Amino acid sequence: PVFIEPAVAAAPELHWSARRLSATQISVQAVNDGSAHVQIGTMQLSINTQAKPLAERIGGYILPGKHASWVFQTPAPLAAGTSLLLTADTDRSTLHAQLVLGD
Repeated sequence: PVFIEPAVAAAPELHWSARRLSATQISVQAVNDGSAHVQIGTMQLSINTQAKPLAERIGGYILPGKHASWVFQTPAPLAAGTSLLLTADTDRSTLHAQLVLGD
């Protein structure tokens, strides 16, 4: 796709959340409340205290005012309230989001 940047400064503003779909499936959602799109490449989900990722996915585009979600399969069940770290490569930078797993 081709994106035209506006004359004024524009930037994405992402808000992340995570919830359990099943014992080993997690839905991660991002909402873009900013004024520009973002392209997300590789995303890694890990427990805050562990360096090794639990799961990895490829993202996609999130347009301004839109949302996207991805399902991650984990190797073992995770309890609600587990602290997670999402690391994602984007077309603008690498981002890190702290998440708390909800039900």
